[in-house]
Amino acid sequence: MAQLWEGSPPPDVIAAISRYSPDLFGQEQTIQSNSRTAADFLKTLEKAAHRTIRNRVMYAACCGTGGFEQSLCEYVVLLRDAGPEIDENFSHPAVAQVRRTARQVAGEAHRLKGLVRFRELSTGLLWAPLSPDHHVLPFVAGHFRRRMPAANWVLHDVKRNEAILWDGQRLLPAMPDESLQAACAINNDAALPLSPAEKQCSEYWRTFFKTIAVPGRTNPELQRSNMPRRYWTWLVEKQ
Repeated sequence: MAQLWEGSPPPDVIAAISRYSPDLFGQEQTIQSNSRTAADFLKTLEKAAHRTIRNRVMYAACCGTGGFEQSLCEYVVLLRDAGPEIDENFSHPAVAQVRRTARQVAGEAHRLKGLVRFRELSTGLLWAPLSPDHHVLPFVAGHFRRRMPAANWVLHDVKRNEAILWDGQRLLPAMPDESLQAACAINNDAALPLSPAEKQCSEYWRTFFKTIAVPGRTNPELQRSNMPRRYWTWLVEKQ
């Protein structure tokens, strides 16, 4: 996207390597991701357009499903050539898809801020496994950096086998080690390598969750709308 902003012609087809199907007659070009280039592009975009538009591009780029890349490239070219006013053109297919995609990613990131459950491992590290539909780990990590600055914790995206570690000073990308990967495969909560205090706290939390429920006023549909079933795997109260 940084190259498009600088004037490069848009590609005929663009996709992540994991979803790319080679074309026999096409000319391929692989673009390596670069965090510094991405950060500079977002700063430039914010100055040229608006923070809201910068965030929209950032969220849309973190979509976990295919089919959005072409629209995102077209959206960036439109911003470059027509200015930020194009963002209000809801009838344009690329604008509509980017806005819709960004809203879905931002919505999941916001929802997970309340659905992440940290577990204290026997090593003392706070571990929070999650399986989001989109690549929202950086957004969720930023939230907990502000909420839990004094603790050492790791957010573990089980679906993508990625993690972000907070060491008390910095957020660091990390690869989950074998112990964390093995813990994700354990279905029995009692067999997890948790600290004694965490096991007791988990039992207290499950008891509290069951106790506050009023049998005559249960609303499973409302609960599922706020706590979708796809997130229940890592919710302590649902185990």
